[in-house]
Amino acid sequence: MKHTSHTRAVRFLSSLLYFFSILIFINAFNFQHNPPGAWTYQSMNLPENRSLTDITFIDSLTGYATTSDGNGGLDTNFLLKTTDSGNNWHIIMAKEYVFQRVIFLNHDTGFVLHGDEILRTTNSAISWSRMPVPPDNFGFSDIFPLSWDTVWVCFPFIGGDFLYRTTNAGYSWTRQFQSSAIKKIYMYNDNFGLVGSNNSIQSLFRTTNSGINWTEIPGQNGFTEMFFWDSLTGLKTISVLRRTNTGGLSWSSTPMPSGGLIVNSTCMDFTISNADTLWGVGGIARFPNKSYRGILYRSINKGESWQYQIPDTSFAISQFGNSQFKDRYTGWMYTPGGRGIYTTIGGDTNFVTRLNDLAISVETKYFLFQNYPNPFNPKTIIDFELGRKAMVKLRVFDILGRQTTVIGEELYDAGMHSIEFSSGTLPSGIYFYSLYVNEYLIGTKRMVLLK
Repeated sequence: MKHTSHTRAVRFLSSLLYFFSILIFINAFNFQHNPPGAWTYQSMNLPENRSLTDITFIDSLTGYATTSDGNGGLDTNFLLKTTDSGNNWHIIMAKEYVFQRVIFLNHDTGFVLHGDEILRTTNSAISWSRMPVPPDNFGFSDIFPLSWDTVWVCFPFIGGDFLYRTTNAGYSWTRQFQSSAIKKIYMYNDNFGLVGSNNSIQSLFRTTNSGINWTEIPGQNGFTEMFFWDSLTGLKTISVLRRTNTGGLSWSSTPMPSGGLIVNSTCMDFTISNADTLWGVGGIARFPNKSYRGILYRSINKGESWQYQIPDTSFAISQFGNSQFKDRYTGWMYTPGGRGIYTTIGGDTNFVTRLNDLAISVETKYFLFQNYPNPFNPKTIIDFELGRKAMVKLRVFDILGRQTTVIGEELYDAGMHSIEFSSGTLPSGIYFYSLYVNEYLIGTKRMVLLK
């Protein structure tokens, strides 16, 4: 085909527009950080330096959060809302005493625990009303709504904790159970659920008939987070993750990554991103310069085994305490102080599977550098540095995490090295390249192919 000056101009403008669209895409996801770079830093800027007590997102944009103060609840605390994925939060309610929980069943219906009251909205937090509450409560410990009218609550009382349920929006309540330590509730459905402590006290009870009867699970403490995929398979944590395949009748500890740079393998919270994939937080890694960084855990087999990664160290977050995923791609990790990170592409696929991978990459002089030129077409140069002689390979992935190419797979001497990467038949788009030294993952960078 013969190209006229007009067609050449059109092709040039099309390429220019595509180039700028790629740049805008990169900037929108804040891809300027060091790998893993699928996360963007956020700060909730909690009012009056309050602490985060609970947070929930009902879609990729809309979320709610509650706060507590350090003065026993005597100061003003807040219910907050975001409509832009957590980038900005505004106060929708301010009251004395602590806001303990916020739970939304859908876009319209939500519940807030505030001291000894239950607040409910059925119009997306435009207005709130007080539900009638059980008698004699001095402040609730937990709430678990199954629908707008069926709600479970627990609260401390003289001689033990009470568990109540309503099936008519609070107009009447039935006491379901009393025990020395009931601080948390999880109901899989109307019939099956568990209650227990939220600390190391051994207190875990199970019902399969809507709370008419309860069975104590011997030797088990309670939970701070719990989830069941079905009536048999579930996961719970109080610092230590435990998994059940027997509907909660027995639990086994789930080993978390440890060793190397990891100084704390705690799992404080976890969340489900899709059918089998979970994300967890709570672990801490210590670098040679004695700085601490929070760990992200991920499991792709319902919590049977876990990998870990450390997000961009420039975030300087020493430990995450809250994990939230709304769907496969959109997730948040926060500290009690309201600092956190956010992803819209399902987090980073760069996970460590062996315990000493990170120790090798940090303590030994192995470095992966940014490719140049970038964007590129059709070739680019990738530099890396080795502290000692080693077997090296570079793996290239597309934006969906599928491996497209392996290059430079051979033995290299210590020092600086450069490898030329040719795009071949790959289409335009964003790609990731990972450096492996002696089969250990060292780092990942991203590059843009612009044809």
